[in-house]
Amino acid sequence: VQARAAYDAATALDPDFIALSVAIDQTTAGPATLTVTNLIGDASWRPVYDMFLTRTPTPALRIERGVLVSQASGQDWTDVALTLSTAQPGTQSEPTTLYGQLRSIVPPVDPAMQERFNDAEAGMMAEPVMEMTVTEAMMMSVQGDVVVYVYPGQVDVANNVEDVRLALDQIALDPDVVAQAVPRSDRTAFVMARLTNTTPEILLPGAAFLYREGEFIGETTLDTVAPGAKADLAFGAIETLRLTRDMPIRSSGDRGLITKSTQEEEQATLKIENLGQDAWPVRLLDQVPYSEQEDLEISFTASPMPDETDVDGRRGVLAWTFDLAPGATKEIALTHTLRWPEGMELQ
Repeated sequence: VQARAAYDAATALDPDFIALSVAIDQTTAGPATLTVTNLIGDASWRPVYDMFLTRTPTPALRIERGVLVSQASGQDWTDVALTLSTAQPGTQSEPTTLYGQLRSIVPPVDPAMQERFNDAEAGMMAEPVMEMTVTEAMMMSVQGDVVVYVYPGQVDVANNVEDVRLALDQIALDPDVVAQAVPRSDRTAFVMARLTNTTPEILLPGAAFLYREGEFIGETTLDTVAPGAKADLAFGAIETLRLTRDMPIRSSGDRGLITKSTQEEEQATLKIENLGQDAWPVRLLDQVPYSEQEDLEISFTASPMPDETDVDGRRGVLAWTFDLAPGATKEIALTHTLRWPEGMELQ
């Protein structure tokens, strides 16, 4: 009778409610327990992190791990035992990334041939253009090692309530912290923390909320970090570390650039100034062009010379590392020269 009344009440609220009819054969009198297991498609979870970075007395990173759970099963989950598995998982807060600059040389284009090519191209554009429609989309997923979390205690997850946050645990790491400066593109340096996952557990990809010295500075996405693996995280701009990249005025009248028929030279002065009260370890990045042709010769000089070249496999990217005291200024002179044979043009 009670089961029938519960069914009538459920169907009144949801016409799509499904009822099960189960026959129970019990030989002795007394209470019995019936366990029903079913699959729910409208339920999901994903990792979330709060990351707290401090520099004093020594650099430290505290990671508070959590999960965001939501479900739309049609009923509230009250006092449920929750197991989470990855078996089938469904401004600017970081510095600019520099890539190599590829240069090449080619024979000059004959003006008459270029005009004929332009006329032919115009005639081709006059033809009807065939429209193509994409009818299928490629779906791609990445699955790593299976990770299972059994959440302690009982939890409540209401129906159609998005992202109930549940805390997991805390992780303490000892990162390397530097001020990364890219004066070619940015006007301030940025805090970069390189962490090593010294725990035996994989850090799953998810949203990460970033705090520096207790202040919220932004949000990023953490990629998968396996045990023993390294990851770089950006913790926002350092407004007291100001960057400039000047092109000195030369007697020729050009600003930092000397161009001849078979030679091009660029001179630049990279400058970082510490206007704050804290000393910073700095990693400053810049670039010079590179070539894959023997006839295009590229050379550079710098004062001081960089500590790294072809940083992280990016050809032509240079890096200097140094400490910058409060009130101090660091300048780097960088010159590169390109030379090529007569009759060729630089691209």
